[in-house]
Formats: sequence, C-alpha cells, structure tokens
Amino acid sequence: MIKFFRKHTKKLLAVFMALLLVVWLGGSALESMLAASTSDRVFANTAYGDIVELDQRIANSQTNLLDTIGVNWKMPLFGRGQREPLGVTEWILLAREAERYGIKVRRVEAQQFLASPQLGRTEDVILQLAKRNDVKVESFYDAAAQFLAIFQVANMTLSTGTRSEAEVRLAARNELEKVKINLVALRASSLDTADTDFSDAELEAQFNEYRDREPGGGLNFGYVQTAQVKVQYFRIDIEEVAANVRVLERTLESRAKEYWRKNRESAQFRKPPEPVTDDADDADQPEGPVDPAAEPEEPESPYFETFADAREAAIRAVRREFATKEIDDISGWLLRQLSEPWYDAPKGDDSYKIGPADVVAPDHYAGILDRIPAGLKYGNAVTIHTSDFFNRTNMGKVVPMLARASSPSRGTTGAGSAFRDVVFRTQGIEPIPTQPGAATAEYLARGQTFPQQVRTFDGTQHVFRVIDVKPSGPAESMSEVRDQVTADLRLKRAFVEAERLAERLANLVGDAGLKAAFDGDDELTALVQAPSGYYSPAPLARRRQGSVGVSSNTANMVYVSGVGTVDGSFIERCFELGKSGAASKIARIPVKDSASVVVVEWVETEPLREDVYEAEHRRLVSQIGRGAMVQAAGEWLDPVRIRDRNGFSFPTQ
Repeated sequence: MIKFFRKHTKKLLAVFMALLLVVWLGGSALESMLAASTSDRVFANTAYGDIVELDQRIANSQTNLLDTIGVNWKMPLFGRGQREPLGVTEWILLAREAERYGIKVRRVEAQQFLASPQLGRTEDVILQLAKRNDVKVESFYDAAAQFLAIFQVANMTLSTGTRSEAEVRLAARNELEKVKINLVALRASSLDTADTDFSDAELEAQFNEYRDREPGGGLNFGYVQTAQVKVQYFRIDIEEVAANVRVLERTLESRAKEYWRKNRESAQFRKPPEPVTDDADDADQPEGPVDPAAEPEEPESPYFETFADAREAAIRAVRREFATKEIDDISGWLLRQLSEPWYDAPKGDDSYKIGPADVVAPDHYAGILDRIPAGLKYGNAVTIHTSDFFNRTNMGKVVPMLARASSPSRGTTGAGSAFRDVVFRTQGIEPIPTQPGAATAEYLARGQTFPQQVRTFDGTQHVFRVIDVKPSGPAESMSEVRDQVTADLRLKRAFVEAERLAERLANLVGDAGLKAAFDGDDELTALVQAPSGYYSPAPLARRRQGSVGVSSNTANMVYVSGVGTVDGSFIERCFELGKSGAASKIARIPVKDSASVVVVEWVETEPLREDVYEAEHRRLVSQIGRGAMVQAAGEWLDPVRIRDRNGFSFPTQ
C-alpha cells in the first residue's frame, strides 16, 4: 500500500486538488442542488396541493418574525371564540385559503398595521429589527401581510346571518321578564354546630366518600389536595427607597411644586376624609342583615386647594418618582446575579435545569443580599422572606401582596405575567410544554429565580423563587385533613337543621306573608345569624343583562341578595310559583353551592312589555349576532376543522 502511494503520489495530489477546485467553484451550486432535493420533500398532502419542506421553512420564518414584532399569529381573531392556538401547519393551510379567496394585502396596509398604536412598529423600528435579525425589511412586511390576509378571510367567513324573531323574543324573555320575590335564607354556616363531635368511623366514612373529589363551595366536599408551593423572595420596599433616596434639597421644593401643578387633580392630592366619631347617629341604620350591594358609596374627598396644603403629598410623590428608577436598578442587579449560575446548567430527564447545590440552597439569597453594592442600598429597603406552603385558594391569605403582583408588561406584546399563574409553573407541579411555539421561559426548576421582578399596586417589587412543592393529589389519610373533614360534617349536620327550620317556616306562612311568619318565629330568629335572614331582593331575570349570545357557563348565573350566585334553575322555580296552576306561592329551594335552604315567597311576575321589547330589539339582535360570530370563529379556526376542510393527511410512505 505504501509503495502504491509513493508510486502514484503526483496523480493522487492532482485528483485531490481537482476535487478541491470543484468544491470551491461549484460549492454554492451543489448546496443549492442538495437543498432543492430536500426542499421538495413532501411533508403532508392536502386537497389543494402538497405541503413540502420549503413551505414549512417559509411558514416558520414568517411566524418567527411575527413573534419578534409582537403579533399573536396563533390567535388571528385575537382570541374571539378560539379555543386552541394555531400551529405552523394550520398557518400554511389558512394562507392557502386566503390565496384561493383572492385576498391580497398591499405593503402599505402591512405598514399601517405594524405602525398602529397597539404595535408601534414604525418603519424605523422595523429597520432596526431587520438589522438585528439579519433579514430583509420586506420579510417583516410580507409576514404581516400574510397575517392580515388570514385575518380578512376569517372575518369574511364569520357571517352572523339572519336571526329569527322567535330567537330574539326568547332572548328578550330571558333578560327582560322578571319575578319579584321575598325570601328567608338559612345558611348552614350561620347555624352554630361548633360543639358537635364525631366518631372516627363517621370521619373515615366522610373522608372515603369524597377523598377523590376536588373541593368546591358549600356542600361540594372534596379532599384532593391542590398543588402547593413555598416561595422565597426579596421584597424591595418603594417607600423605604423613597425615604432614603438622594434628592437635592435645593431642587426638591420646586420639583414638588411643579409636580403638584401638573397633577393637582389626581387621587394623591385629595384631602383626607373626615374622621367618623364614635357617637355618630346610628338611628337611621337598618336592622338585620345588610346587602353590601345596596350600601351607598361614600362621596370622594375634595382636592387640596393650595400647594401649602399639598406640599407633603407632593414631596412624597417626587421622591417616589426617583425611587421608581432606583428600585428598577436594585431588582435588575438582583436578577442578573441570580440568573447567571443557571445559564449553562444542565437539564434533567424532565427538561428542567439542574442548578448548582449552593445556588439551590436556602441561604443563597442571604449571600446575594450581603453583596448588594453600596450605591443600591437604601436603609432596609431590601429584605428576604420565606412563605408557608400555599395553593391557589389560600394564596391571598399566605402571601397577600404577592398574590396581586405581576411582572411588567412586555412592551407591545401584551400584559405581564401574574404571580398567581407563574408561581405554579414549576418543577414537580407542571411539566414543561413540548408543543412548537410554547412559551417555556416561565417554567422554572425549584430554586431557580423567576426571570422578571413582579410589582404590587403600590410600586413595591419582588424577586422570587419556588423552593419547595407539594403536588396535587388525594390526601393520603384522613388524619392529614381531619380538621376539614370535621368542619364538613358539621356543615352537613347544620344543613339538615336548616332544612328542618325552612320546612317549619314554610308551614307557618299565612295570609300575613313570609316576613310576618319569620318575625313571629322566636326560635328561628334566635338561631339564625347574618348572613341568614329575611331579604326582599330586586326583581330577578333568568339571565344577566347583556348576557344574551354569551355561551359561557356563567351567563345564566344571577346574584340574589342573601343567597349569593344561583343558576337558572333557582330563578325558573321562582317564576313557576307565579303560574296560575301553582299549588302554593311558597317554596323551599336548597342551594348546594352555598349550603343554604331558601324559603321563597312569590310576589309578582313582571311580564315583558311590548314597548320595552321594541326598544331593546336592536340590541338583542346585535348581541345574538355577536354570540353567533364568536361560535363561528371557534369552529372556523379550530385546528381539526382547518385540516379536515383542506383534506389534510400525512403521506402513506
């Protein structure tokens, strides 16, 4: 072999050099030829032509550019009726439909769309984005034009059609026909059963019956424990920063005066309300339970009239303006220190990152706190806190400020992320989504800090991480939820007592009416406590005003004073009491969701008047049409329906 190479060295070198020359001169042509061969590879078949790999590349490029400029291409009708987001395949099919309909969007229309106030992507911004992403400016406008074409087709196909007069009259009946009732609400929770004890056998039986059910309100018992998390967080107090921020005293007064001049009719410059004295006249206060919805609103205090009166509030406001910038710098520094160790962290089998042991450790935040630069220290503005375990239900009690916090809005792409949502997107609670285009950045490992600060309404910021979790699932034993099981059994027993009292009251009602019977029942009035009691609510309709055409489950949920929110069956039962063939004008109606028994007295039915119907006719037709449109949107943009109407299928070979 060696002799062969020695003998033919010159020939081999010549052949090698020739091959190099071919690659050098014809490389791009070869690459194009090879690319062309893969670009023609069929990905799927449709009734209107195959989808090849090149189609997918173009669609991926367009949708990525739309993501860059903040256009939600997955929801082309901005979520109206759409239940599932689109994927790239659906994008291709919808784009072909637009082409078949002859929809062509001009460049100027794409420019106007991108430069609209909602997006703010002017030509200068698009030019910068094109340079940053190393693409042509036209690529952005082509992608936007394709989005608008799909939007226009979807809008064209969502015809409301003609609504029948019978449909409109039914809607008017549901919204505008009303029933007037009086009622006595007997809530089981207001009956005292605190001294009731139960045997272990009773507790175990209750637990076993409901151990695999999700807990709900009232008598909807359940002992499946919802997911719980424990968080550790930095709290950056804006008031502490404002009190210690460095502001030139010689300019503070003039800054405060100018701020007051520009904002003198904002809420911060209202006079404090007059204090209420203990000996205030309460003669006009109503007796018995009070409906919160019926309480009058307190009048707003007047504004300060002079700067001298507003001076303290104005100085605080100026200091807060300075503090807002400083607090952003503090949270930004913390986030950089806390995220750096995670950049190159490996991933585990669940795709969550595996952080270094010292970074995941509980004392890591304390070490970061000690390293805060002197220029970012403002008294005790930055503190560390660790919560108890909490779930979505009790979050407001365990971490009340964080429960209402959210991250800053993402420019023009939408609102920020609410803490109450992202805190549960964590390892051990939710798997990281794998579908294309899914937002995975907010799914974090235990011990990994959320990549944005979250703010509360007063401007205070928090930087947090989840340090421990308890996944959802049935309680392992009755002892784990013994207190809840005991409380539920007491509520169940109190509900039986409420049924007994309601039956007795209903039998006592005579010609004098429900209120007289209630006031005259000494045992009953002695037992019940607010919010149980006698109520005379406003006339009730079968559906909430303006809910016609709305298909949500809450559309026929109505609030009733003293009872709470009830479904349509409660209201329909009240209407039935007023019918000519009704055996009685009194009924006992159990309400499971609030563990209540309601004694209802029918007073009158207010029928739908023809003049009211004529006045409301146009609104009702419009609402029904919008409801039909929303339903049609969900059907037209449903991924399964998109594929079906285009004859989509994968190649058999």
